[in-house]
Amino acid sequence: MRTKMILCATGVDHGTGDLIAAAELAQRSEAHLSVIVISSVPPPPVGDLVGQAYSTWSFIWQEENNRLNARVSDLRKLLGERGLDGEISAVYCAEANINDEVADLTLLGSDMLNDASLLKRVLDGALFASPAPVLLARNDTPVDLAPKTVLVGWNSKLEAAVALRCAMDMLIQADSVHVALIDPRAAASAMGEEPGADVATFLARHGVNTTVEVLASGGREPASVLQRHATDIGAQLVVMGAYSHSRLREHIFGGTTQSMLGNVRTPVLMAR
Repeated sequence: MRTKMILCATGVDHGTGDLIAAAELAQRSEAHLSVIVISSVPPPPVGDLVGQAYSTWSFIWQEENNRLNARVSDLRKLLGERGLDGEISAVYCAEANINDEVADLTLLGSDMLNDASLLKRVLDGALFASPAPVLLARNDTPVDLAPKTVLVGWNSKLEAAVALRCAMDMLIQADSVHVALIDPRAAASAMGEEPGADVATFLARHGVNTTVEVLASGGREPASVLQRHATDIGAQLVVMGAYSHSRLREHIFGGTTQSMLGNVRTPVLMAR
């Protein structure tokens, strides 16, 4: 499916880099851009002092709401001055994840990737409550929705298969697609006698020029291995599944998804 609508999430205290990068990508891709500017304060208080406490909270909420609306106005003006198009709206969120926006692709840029608290809420909402994939991309890295070389991180799990399906249009148009398996012997029971053969056959039937590569981690994080290999082969995009373990387990022990968030060099398309 061709990307017709790109969603960009940015915080009220973020810079303008994420917005400009998203608007320029939408322009190059002939896609509509929808931007949400997010702000939040703690939920309203409860308890014996609810009257006084609620009055204080209400004042804080109003001040933050005014700041959010002013930010939206400033960003709309910025796009107009640069001749860029985009629909910008305010999202005030007390505590829930951001999960009610609809798009073909959610783009998270440098400012969002550096905002650990807001990033978790936005990413959880985008991955767990939306069918669209998420694209992680630093603003100093070129983003192309028609990449010539793509690296697919493959482990035969459902999340990897979903990400693969989300990226199929890009893979079909690419000149070369590298399917990377990291330490596949550790999961031979799940990958079969010839790890990667199943996905290579699937892609070949869709006319995708595919190379299967087995990578040794050497004790390094899989995210680091994938990003290093992407650099080595000149990939413009990494495709991978997200949260193959539970969010709680990843939060406590870490995981490839968590590691990748702090290690984005080549743009990463995630889905689950």
